[in-house]
Amino acid sequence: MRRPGRKKNVLVDAPTKCVVILSSKEEHDFVLTEKKEDKQLNRIMEFTDHNNLEPMKRFRRGIMGRRESDAIFFKAVNYMLSGKAAALVTVSGDVIITLADRMLIRQLGIGGCDA
Repeated sequence: MRRPGRKKNVLVDAPTKCVVILSSKEEHDFVLTEKKEDKQLNRIMEFTDHNNLEPMKRFRRGIMGRRESDAIFFKAVNYMLSGKAAALVTVSGDVIITLADRMLIRQLGIGGCDA
């Protein structure tokens, strides 16, 4: 008779909490924007499932203007700074770069009133 093998406990860390930002470049068609953001959400949810991430909040930019999209990004950053999330997930890194640049310019007070 064979001896039973030793049970190995799999070490699984708690999932990392994250914030999801959905964004599309559509400016005029709300329905098309929703469809593109839903596709992004499906891709992001698949990514988070495979990488031990837990989405805590979703922010949709939709067809909003620049000021509104900046406000959404500030809400996401404040959500992270308050300790409710530790990561930010988006399909396109360009969205984060442009929004982060605007936030830095606004905090430094350079670039005029349209920064």
